[in-house]
Amino acid sequence: MPTDVIFVSYSRKDKAFAEAIADEFEKLGAKVWIDREINLGKAWDNEIDEALGEATHMVLIMSTPAAISENVRDEVSEARELGKEMVPILIEQIDPEHVPFRWKRMQYADFLGDPERAMKKVLTHFGYDSGAVKRFVKLRDLIRGIPKTSNGKIVPLEDSDMNEREQKLMDELISEEEIDAATEMHHRGRKKEFQVIALVLIGILLLFIMVKFILKIPLDSENMVNVIATAVACALCLGLIVKPIGKVRKHTRNIELLRLFKVKRARLVNIIDKMSDDEINNTNEEFDTLIVI
Repeated sequence: MPTDVIFVSYSRKDKAFAEAIADEFEKLGAKVWIDREINLGKAWDNEIDEALGEATHMVLIMSTPAAISENVRDEVSEARELGKEMVPILIEQIDPEHVPFRWKRMQYADFLGDPERAMKKVLTHFGYDSGAVKRFVKLRDLIRGIPKTSNGKIVPLEDSDMNEREQKLMDELISEEEIDAATEMHHRGRKKEFQVIALVLIGILLLFIMVKFILKIPLDSENMVNVIATAVACALCLGLIVKPIGKVRKHTRNIELLRLFKVKRARLVNIIDKMSDDEINNTNEEFDTLIVI
């Protein structure tokens, strides 16, 4: 009996198909991880990283929403870096302009074109009895419809296919635009503090020039009072940049945390249907702490 540990990577829009195929693999004896395994109160990123580390294979459900999902692309990149075996299953023709470059070189099982042949290849790859293929073929009914433009190109689905609760949670969750705006605010704040630091340093230089060359106050061992007075004046000026330096460090730290927060938000969007109002509020409160100047 194969002892595979399968990580299923998919777009939330393909949830029904992904969960069903995970169930079928479990019936065959595989250990399957899919994001429904994340319990309340757990850190999403840590759980996913741990699951990827333990997995032997990644089953990638390929579709247009998956191709444009930052979360799915991150999972695929990490799986490849960890040397996991990739088992891509195509369930929707993807417009070439949406296909990530690294995906173009992956050989996939074409479930859309020939479900039975595709799943026979997958089951053979895992070493399972291909007699179970018909159970997988039945899953084609779970593949959602594909919207097209007038010229036949596939376009990404909009959030209009969300149910009412998911849409409510999405509306309450901090948006990417708000994260970008907060990041830009910290960039501006950091720039302002750098300007203050530069002005103080220029002031110290001008003070030294005025004392040495304009007022011609001697600064040597025979005039220690002048030396000490000048040093104290420069030290006081330098003291003025302690606070701006601290603010620069805080802005820089928050910019990095906002970048990580944006990645976290992308993961949360992928499992928005599993989140509660309290978890949304906690996420938003986390964001509030990062926008404090």
